[in-house]
Amino acid sequence: RSPPHHQLPVHRLCCNTTTCVINSTVHYYFYLLDIMIAKCAILGLIAAGMVGLSMSFPERIKRDSTPEEYELPSNATAVLTRALRTGFRCDNRVYGYYADIDNNCEVFHICYPYVDVDLAIRMRMFSFICGSGLVFDQEKMVCERKEDAIPCEASNQFYDYNNYFGQVEVQFRDGEPPATQARDFQVQTAAELGQNFV
Repeated sequence: RSPPHHQLPVHRLCCNTTTCVINSTVHYYFYLLDIMIAKCAILGLIAAGMVGLSMSFPERIKRDSTPEEYELPSNATAVLTRALRTGFRCDNRVYGYYADIDNNCEVFHICYPYVDVDLAIRMRMFSFICGSGLVFDQEKMVCERKEDAIPCEASNQFYDYNNYFGQVEVQFRDGEPPATQARDFQVQTAAELGQNFV
């Protein structure tokens, strides 16, 4: 008994050279099509698995730190040389990076003033920790080896370096830091704004 027609080798199906080339080409394209369909099916399964996996983990949202609680990565305090001390405040500070002297400058904060939906100026505080053996150098505004950084207790003398942010005409650390900029806008509630037109 002979095998079914679809299992015959291509050369047995050929009657002449032209037909053989056409049949070989057609079979080759069907072969490629089968491979592409298989790849698409595998990619579809992978994509479905990734979506399912991403839905099973809650989204990590960076939350603001507060003076009472710093939002730091899990086990971040394991690299500190002593227990974490909270209490740093961003109140009345300009936008910038601030070494936390109470934590040996191993922790630093970003203070970020913004105007909220009620047109009130608010302050956001984000806390970070330098890597093991590093401290935040307030003069350079980077985490640095302790021996290459300014003494931590002198960091508050360099907080004014944050005044360089937003300055176009001034080179960073070129001379004295610029003075704190006065706000070029005034935030008013709708009621306060209405009083201006009475």
